[in-house]
Amino acid sequence: MKEGQERKMCVLQEDQELEFYYELASRALNNYNMPETTVYFLQKSDTVTFKLESSSGVYLLKIHNQAQTRESIESELRWLQAIKEDTDLVVSEPYLNIKGHLVTEIMRGDTPFLVTIQHWIEGEVLNREPTAEEALALGRLISTLHKHSREWERPEGFSRVSYDLEQLDATVQAMQALVTHGIIADNVYVIYQETVRMMKIEIEAFPKSEANWGLIHSDLHESNYVVHHDRISPIDFSACGFGYYLLDLAETCQHLSRENRRILVHAYGEQIKLPDQLDRLLEAFILWAVIRGFAFHAGNPDEREYLSETVPAIAEAWCSKYLQDVRFLFTG
Repeated sequence: MKEGQERKMCVLQEDQELEFYYELASRALNNYNMPETTVYFLQKSDTVTFKLESSSGVYLLKIHNQAQTRESIESELRWLQAIKEDTDLVVSEPYLNIKGHLVTEIMRGDTPFLVTIQHWIEGEVLNREPTAEEALALGRLISTLHKHSREWERPEGFSRVSYDLEQLDATVQAMQALVTHGIIADNVYVIYQETVRMMKIEIEAFPKSEANWGLIHSDLHESNYVVHHDRISPIDFSACGFGYYLLDLAETCQHLSRENRRILVHAYGEQIKLPDQLDRLLEAFILWAVIRGFAFHAGNPDEREYLSETVPAIAEAWCSKYLQDVRFLFTG
């Protein structure tokens, strides 16, 4: 097949796939008490998402990954409901179907698809470094989530993934694909293996107590919070699960400037007591967040150029310092 024909086939397949998802979304809407609605496709990643506009409001429709269970999706949405009821955070609360259920099942042949609708959160994703005021608000936002996690009595049957040390082992193993495909050199991968070995020693000594471990967002980077006037709202809780609170803090910190890291950590620490030897420990969790991101993108051909540059750069800039017990959190 010639290159032009291949492109046409690819476009045709994409059109057919999009038509398929539009049909699922349309059928799902029959299960909701919603006035005439205009449906806009947003994107396909782990989930397929649509924006819904109707006279009753604006909403987000998700067709969930088939690897997700009803129990896991319902658990995510129940936490969002509780955050909405118990805190002053503005979050994307679920919109119930006509049966009063959080999740709608749509059958296509013998295959079930799980669909949810949530209220749309107004705001813009930042395409710049946050201001000092925004970094302060982020620290307070994360502390509010963690305080709620500590105090909330989870309902029976609540089920979410755990981000434990076994998961850390799995992520660094997934990075082996970068060596296999010639994206990074073997000696770079060895640096990450040694870094993880040291991180595990550090983290294993950190008690998995109620003060340190609980329900976290786990993916609160710059694409997963939006700014509307002076308000910052967390979005996309699809990766929420049980983990160390410092991992949540680290996920946000890794993307910030040194000064904004200081501001965010200070704001968080005003609400929640931070552990002794914080710098070294938080650096371990920042490296965990970085490695998890690399592992996530390792199988994506579109990310190879980025990974070929960034993975060795982080090994030199951060991993090497961590292995030498040289601080980088607020200095690099």
